[in-house]
Amino acid sequence: MRPKWIIASIVGIAAVSVIALCCVIFLIGVYRWHWETPFAVSVANALPIPAANFAGHPVLLRDYYRDVKAVKTYLSSDEAKSQGIARSVTDADRKQVLERLIAEDAINEAASLRNITIKDGELDQLIDSQFNASGTTRGDLEKYIQTNYGWTFDDFKMHIARPALLTRYLTASFAVDHPNQQDALNQYMIERMKRSDVVRYLTFQVATTP
Repeated sequence: MRPKWIIASIVGIAAVSVIALCCVIFLIGVYRWHWETPFAVSVANALPIPAANFAGHPVLLRDYYRDVKAVKTYLSSDEAKSQGIARSVTDADRKQVLERLIAEDAINEAASLRNITIKDGELDQLIDSQFNASGTTRGDLEKYIQTNYGWTFDDFKMHIARPALLTRYLTASFAVDHPNQQDALNQYMIERMKRSDVVRYLTFQVATTP
């Protein structure tokens, strides 16, 4: 019986080693080689794999893939073609996507520290004030977002409109604390993004943001 137990143990260890090796290869492929295959996206959607970490909070790879896909959708859209800016996505674009996601967490953190919240209906008011003035209806906006970015309207509200409104409130709040510094919030954000508790797992061979 002992030889069978030993063989079973060896097989089990070998299986675990193969799985571990596959995981390492997958993470290297994602973090360094920027795999964006359907398989990689499916794994990211199924598992909470981090693309970065902000103050102990993971910036999920699935959110990174979502936003990279939005950039790709826009750069290949008819609007981009009509403006002469259609092109393939670059590592600079990918890096910008990751930095925006980290900045979104930084904005949320700053708002929480300053007890700044968004009341019910404020996002809708902001959106309506920005777009209804130009004659654009909510339906037009939803269609534009879906066509050019592949996002739902809820995606737009959560990841574009909400950070924009919090940034507006934070700009005013920081201006009170720093009356002689017009870009106080921007300077804070630059410093905050460089702290040791902000870890980026995805790496890009592009110029570092100052």
